[in-house]
Amino acid sequence: MAWDEYENNDDNDFDDNDFDNEPNYEDNDTIACSRCGRAIYDDAPQCPYCGAYVTTDSGVWSGKPAWMVVMYKTIAVLLIVSLLGSGLFWLLQFALSFLSP
Repeated sequence: MAWDEYENNDDNDFDDNDFDNEPNYEDNDTIACSRCGRAIYDDAPQCPYCGAYVTTDSGVWSGKPAWMVVMYKTIAVLLIVSLLGSGLFWLLQFALSFLSP
């Protein structure tokens, strides 16, 4: 069908009421923005208020600053090394006590 025929065809007349111009927000759930705390739609890629990107990561370290993650992990490693080192020291002391007369 040519454009002229399509344009003049009465079957293609649409009323503005045939279309829903308003988006349906009732089905969308909201979540709190991790930066500003305001309610935003969960399918939004970015917070419209503060501009923070919405992440779906729900891990232990999600939303934490990098310096905090590094600090906690460093403390954990130092604690494990010190416990292993002191345990090894006491184990050697115990073993050497049997060898000495």
